[in-house]
Amino acid sequence: MMWPFLALIDVLFTVLAMLLAPVIALFVRRDGYLPPWLWWFQTPDSRMDGCNGDAGFCASHTASWWTYVLWQWRNPAAGFSFWLGQTFDRPTFRHWGNLQARRVPTYIPGAYLTLVTDQKGRCAFEFSATWPSLFGRCINIRVGWKLGNLLRDPTERIPICHRFSPLMQRGKTENQPPAKAGFFTSQDR
Repeated sequence: MMWPFLALIDVLFTVLAMLLAPVIALFVRRDGYLPPWLWWFQTPDSRMDGCNGDAGFCASHTASWWTYVLWQWRNPAAGFSFWLGQTFDRPTFRHWGNLQARRVPTYIPGAYLTLVTDQKGRCAFEFSATWPSLFGRCINIRVGWKLGNLLRDPTERIPICHRFSPLMQRGKTENQPPAKAGFFTSQDR
């Protein structure tokens, strides 16, 4: 698998994006997007004020240089991660663990591993985990590719991802029905 090599390149580019965020923010156009030559730093599905991609971020920030810096720190080099991503032709999924595990809007601790393959031999994985941490926050890990996007649209290009955060914000905990755990395929869900 090429993931370790691609992830290393993406991490290096992510660090560069975070360091350059104050400069990158100076180039945001009036329409809220970066010019094409800075597309590597642009979140593909949102303007730099976050209003297309995160309603909560948008509601708590007004379009300004500082907002653009914060958005780049939140989504560093998202265009580059998207470019390193891949597409699938009629993907087949295999899952292990608790697919309901998430940090927001409702916090459900747990972890899962998803593998996807297609008829052309392409494959990818996603490991995601969220566990309690300090100060009412959670540890959040997500490595591989954002395969959840394929569940929404199997033709979508999925970006590479790598995140480890020991103090991520988490939603409220509610009583949830027992999750289907263990191994199952996309045909089982």
